[in-house]
Amino acid sequence: VALFAPAAAAQSAGGFYAGAAAGVDFMPDRGLSIDATVGSQKFSLPTTSKWKTGWGVTFTAGYAWDLGLRTEIEYSFREQKIASFDQNPWSGTQWDNSLMANVLYDIPTGIALQPYVGAGIGGAHISWGDNFRPTGTSIIYDGSGVKFAWQAIVGAEYAVTPRLTATLDFRLKGSDGYTFPSTSGVIADKFDYLTRRVLLCFLYAFGS
Repeated sequence: VALFAPAAAAQSAGGFYAGAAAGVDFMPDRGLSIDATVGSQKFSLPTTSKWKTGWGVTFTAGYAWDLGLRTEIEYSFREQKIASFDQNPWSGTQWDNSLMANVLYDIPTGIALQPYVGAGIGGAHISWGDNFRPTGTSIIYDGSGVKFAWQAIVGAEYAVTPRLTATLDFRLKGSDGYTFPSTSGVIADKFDYLTRRVLLCFLYAFGS
């Protein structure tokens, strides 16, 4: 049976599928603290980070069950550049490599265009690099960490052919508690990652 056949047939379809997607990534302003120790005294400065629009790609492999339910494994990569910390210009790049397990539900409409909703959990590997630093200084923040990640998904799909489906979706993804040391001993701490992404994806169904 085709995975995403037009109209009502899509809801009873099943089988393995694979997909690839690309899109834009938006980071809202994110809070963190800049921590330092001077002698025996510890100091923590609340800071707000601002980010430029980035990009991302996603690769998925999954299985479509009866009644519109889908389960899939997703690998995604995102890249964004920092704009400023508390209005002070910064330079550098943030990378996100994530592996997620998603569950999605295709909402029946009886036509080739249908909405879907979903959620996922997994792990996110967030890295700072590419001379991640305050503009005009030699202090470089670097490092990476792996944390638990979650995401919420909402989108719409269109059956181009019985085997090929195009989707457009919005994904909200979060992962908390990252720490990035610097060459000066100062630490960027308590960074909670959050990103919003719009993706255009193509899914291909295998099987009979």
